Amino acid sequence: MRALPSTASSLTESGTPAASVASTRMTQAHALGFAGAGATVVIIDTGVQKDHPAFAAEGGGSRVKLEACFGTTSGEFKSICPNAAADGDGAGDSPVGEAGSGAPRDGCSSGVCGHGTHVAGIAAGASGMAPKAEIASVQLFSYTDAGLATAFVGDLTNAL
Repeated sequence: MRALPSTASSLTESGTPAASVASTRMTQAHALGFAGAGATVVIIDTGVQKDHPAFAAEGGGSRVKLEACFGTTSGEFKSICPNAAADGDGAGDSPVGEAGSGAPRDGCSSGVCGHGTHVAGIAAGASGMAPKAEIASVQLFSYTDAGLATAFVGDLTNAL
């Protein structure tokens, strides 16, 4: 069995490798019209790079239609959620729908930061399982200054 690429930078321009779609017989499902149109795929992970070509919408823009971020600042870990204080609970979360809140961590050179984009490519990239679906990106990882990442149980619970 071939290993799939592990980072967002290894996604092809058309999404996930064609072999993955073929091995799951999604090519036949797509030919029958089952391509995710009218559905939303929720990716709860490290965030999705919404301007990646794999998520381009027909007619322009992105199929990433909703973004959210749930983070915790505790010890050496810090929430990366934009406008985290705007929701008033002090937990490090962004208001749901906050533009850019579902994005991966800026300036991260670690492969972990691209994981959410990679997962979204498999699920709903242009050559993925549901290439016509809209995407909701939920970023829930908190990071140290050194780039270590963790997801706190409370953030996952809030995301669900």
